[in-house]
Formats: sequence, C-alpha cells, structure tokens
Amino acid sequence: MKLEPEQIWHEYQKIQEYLTQKNLFNIVKTNEKFYDGEQWGDLSEKNDMPKPVINILQRVVKYM
Repeated sequence: MKLEPEQIWHEYQKIQEYLTQKNLFNIVKTNEKFYDGEQWGDLSEKNDMPKPVINILQRVVKYM
C-alpha cells in the first residue's frame, strides 16, 4: 500500500487537531519550563520578591 502525499498531509492534520484539542502543546511547553527551573513564569518579571526554586524533577530525571 503506497501512501500519497495528500493522504499523509491529511493524517498529519488530523493528528495536529487531536493534540491541539487535548492542549498537549501548551502542557509540554509548561512542563519544559518547569524542568528548566522556570516554575514562576511571568511572576518573576512582575515582582521583585525572592522566589525559591528547588528543581527536584530535574534531579529525578537525571537519576533515572
């Protein structure tokens, strides 16, 4: 069975729609920021208060 480019593109679009409906792209972006130690996000720009960061997740991933 040979797939045509149109079929592949249609399948790709269906997958993109599904992932967008599940909000996966935003969830992954948030998780990556958390892993990098940016748990506070926009708060760090708005406020000069100290924000503790203990990146336990990164240590667990490195251990595994």
